[in-house]
Amino acid sequence: MDRVKKKLYSTLLLAFFTVTVSHGYTLDCNNVHEVTRRLINNFLYIKRLTCPFAAHFKNDNNELLYIASYHQADKNSQTFHMVKQAIEVFKPDFIVLEGFTKDQGISPSYLKELFNKEMILRGTYSEVVYAIYLATKNSIDFMGTEPSQDDFLKILKISGYTAKDLDLFIFSRTLFQFKNQGQLRTEADIPGLLEECYASFNLMSSSYSYDEYRAWLHEKLGRNVSFQDLEDPLLCDVFLRNTYLQQLSAKHIFIRDVCALEVIMESLSKHKKVLVVFGAAHYITQKDVLVENLGQPFYMSSEQFIHVCRSANNKQ
Repeated sequence: MDRVKKKLYSTLLLAFFTVTVSHGYTLDCNNVHEVTRRLINNFLYIKRLTCPFAAHFKNDNNELLYIASYHQADKNSQTFHMVKQAIEVFKPDFIVLEGFTKDQGISPSYLKELFNKEMILRGTYSEVVYAIYLATKNSIDFMGTEPSQDDFLKILKISGYTAKDLDLFIFSRTLFQFKNQGQLRTEADIPGLLEECYASFNLMSSSYSYDEYRAWLHEKLGRNVSFQDLEDPLLCDVFLRNTYLQQLSAKHIFIRDVCALEVIMESLSKHKKVLVVFGAAHYITQKDVLVENLGQPFYMSSEQFIHVCRSANNKQ
């Protein structure tokens, strides 16, 4: 996977922080926010696309369908329609998803039960939850791509980060998703969400009180943080570089992309047809590695993709 890391490195032109990963390859991550923002905007402009969109790769051995999603919790959104059509018409042998760790293995049973319960109780959920529901319904195996806490810490501790820093950063970046899913309405919801991230979703290595979280934020950001700050999508924005959380977000997403590509390439070595559902920003930074291994893809807007799938369905 050294080649994957080097390809990502050259794609992003990173130069902000330096860490040495387990293979001894040094990653220099400066200006990741602005460079990545330009990459995304230029790509969408050149391809005349908006998010979400689809990229279909096909060579003599494999097919990979990548749904570059726009994160939202709306059953009527284009992203949800694309996920449904992809599973029902593309009929993948295997599905790769963001949002849960790869060390949980293939189709972890507790996730099926947890996410099915979440769909029933809440009525609002992410496209990843929806994909797991449809995968289970259609007996298709799936796998997460997120590095474990230990994987992250092996790299980030070299720059002085601790397990607590990583835990509370991950919680901070999840808050806006909670807001979109209707779980974060007032400040009173935060203590319960802290516990849920630890006990239910296994996103954190330890449990923290709201007072501990607020004290950590004050230490890292140098000021008191309001509820309006916590529900602001810019709190952990990967493209900005003004705050501790935003800088850590850039480092975090790079490590995630390396890990995701490892899972995607391994899945393609074992399965003929693979579906990937990931945020569109990840596709932009991963695409050069995918093109190098699979050739140039065919791009479709959400409208084009849904139309093609429905036409194919009607012919069956």
